[in-house]
Amino acid sequence: MNTPPQPPAWYPDPENAQMLRYWDGSQWTEHRADVPSAAPPPPSAPYSGLPVNGVTSPQQERPTATAAFVCGVIGAIIGLIPLLGILAIPLGIIALVLGIIGWRRKPQRAKLAPASTILGGLAVVLGVIGFVIVANVFEDVDEVFNPNLDPSPNSPAAMIPEYGSDPELDQLADACAGSGEEAADACSDLWAAAPAGSGYEDYGDSCGARPDRDGWTCLEE
Repeated sequence: MNTPPQPPAWYPDPENAQMLRYWDGSQWTEHRADVPSAAPPPPSAPYSGLPVNGVTSPQQERPTATAAFVCGVIGAIIGLIPLLGILAIPLGIIALVLGIIGWRRKPQRAKLAPASTILGGLAVVLGVIGFVIVANVFEDVDEVFNPNLDPSPNSPAAMIPEYGSDPELDQLADACAGSGEEAADACSDLWAAAPAGSGYEDYGDSCGARPDRDGWTCLEE
C-alpha cells in the first residue's frame, strides 16, 4: 500500500477508488467514507420583473408590448363599430402609452411597440369618428321627436289683435315666435298667462301660429 507523505486529510482510498479514506499523516486509518456526489446547480432565480445589473431582459419587454398590442387590436376592431366607438378611445390611449413605454425601454427589442402605437392611434381616431356619428344620429332622432321650432312666418303683431296692449305678454309672444326650447317655453308661458279667449292665448296655444306642428305640442302638460 502506498504511503504518500501528505498532511492528515481524507483522500481517495488506494484500495477502493469509489471511497475516501482518512490519512493521519503517517498511515492510512480504517476510517472510510463515500465519495460525495457533485452538488446540484443552484435553482434559477424567479423572474422579478426588475433589471439585473441595470440591464432589462427581453422577457421584461414582452408583457408591456403584448398588452399594448392586444389593446390596440381590440380598440381598432371596436372602433369599426360606431356605437362602441366610445370604448375604442380608452383602449387606443392605453395601447399608445404602453407602446411608447416599450419602445423607449428597449428600442432594438420592442418588436410589437411600433405596431401597438399605430393600432392605438387608429383606435383613437376610429373611436372619435364613431362617437361623432352616433352623436349625430341621436341628434337627428331627437330632432324628429322634439323638433326645433323655427321662427314663425306669422309675427305676433299680425296674429294677435291685442298686441301692444301688454308689454309682458308682448315679450312672451315675441319669444314664442323664436326657435328652440326657449320658444316652446315662451309659448307655454304665454298660453298660461294670457286672458282666456284672447289673441295672446290663441297664439301661445298654436305655438306661435305654426301650421306644421302636427303630432306634437309645444305646451307643457
